Parts: sequence; C-alpha cells; structure tokens
Amino acid sequence: MDKITKLTKITNVNYGLENLLMGYTKTQQLEIADSLNSSVPKSWKKSKVAKELAEIIEEQAQTVYQEILEDVIGRFPSQEQSIYVVKSLESIVGLNPLIEKGFIFVQYVNESYMLIIPEEILKAAGMHNELVSEETKSVQSDFHAADIIHKWKENLLAIYGTVSAKHLHAVWNRHYAEQLSIDEIKELLSN
Repeated sequence: MDKITKLTKITNVNYGLENLLMGYTKTQQLEIADSLNSSVPKSWKKSKVAKELAEIIEEQAQTVYQEILEDVIGRFPSQEQSIYVVKSLESIVGLNPLIEKGFIFVQYVNESYMLIIPEEILKAAGMHNELVSEETKSVQSDFHAADIIHKWKENLLAIYGTVSAKHLHAVWNRHYAEQLSIDEIKELLSN
C-alpha cells in the first residue's frame, strides 16, 4: 500500500467519523470493514454500513490502535487540530494504513489535500480538547468560502462570461456572517 487511493467526497464541513465514511462509496466502506477484520452485511444500505463502521472504528481506536494513534497524532504540530492542509499525497503516504482503515481521511479541495482526523479518533487517542482550535475553524471556513466563491465564479462565467469581485463581495457579505474583504474575494477568485 504505497499509494493513497481512498479520498472521501463529503460536501459539508461536518468532520464526524460517520459523515466522513459517508463520503466513501459502499464498496470502499466494505473494504474498510474487511481491513478491520469486521463483517458488515453487503445488503445493508450505505448509511447503515457507515454507522456500524463508525462504531467499529471508534472501538478499535480506543483499544487495538490506541497506542499507534497516540504516537502518530502526537507527531502532528498540534494534537488538538483535526484538519491539516497538504499539497501532495506523497507527504502523507506513510499514513496510508490508517487511511485504509478509516482512522484518518483525505479530501481533495482547491488543488490541495485536507488530511482530516475525526474528532472521535482524537478523543480515542486522548488528544482531543473539547474546544475546536481557532486554526481548525479558520481552515474549515477558508475551504467553505473558497468552495462557494469558486462555484459562484463558475456560474457567473457560464451565464455572463465575466466575474465581478465587487459584486461577489457585496453578495457574500449580504448573506454570510463571516465578512470577507474585497481583497480576500479577489484572492479566492484567483485560485
């Protein structure tokens, strides 16, 4: 397993274990169950498989894999942070066994990869503080804003053939509590 092949495809910023598992196909979920030596009926719906898998993963994170997870998570810059941005998969290929087992997740967003450690895993490894760090909130918020601005940009280009940063600035600040400056909008548009 020298290549990371499991990328979750979640569409919201809920980084709970069950939601992250829902970002996988049912086939990928069943592969994770097999890698954990657990039997999950193939006839179950994807959501039921995800729920069962979340329980299995959390249990194994607290028992069989606890020391490994403590060691691995202890090597990260902040043990309370649940999201890290990496530019390439090569930099995290050593984590692939934990990714394949559903302890850590990777999502491709805006030409970067987000390495996501579910809160349940941080708790199981004894690394979780009940408060999500401000840095994690900032990363989540930045990806959320970037995704929305990027979609708006695509829609405006498709409809009008042009994009106005000033217009997007006004629309964003009218609809979202987190205000963005015109320069931040321009930066997001340039990505």
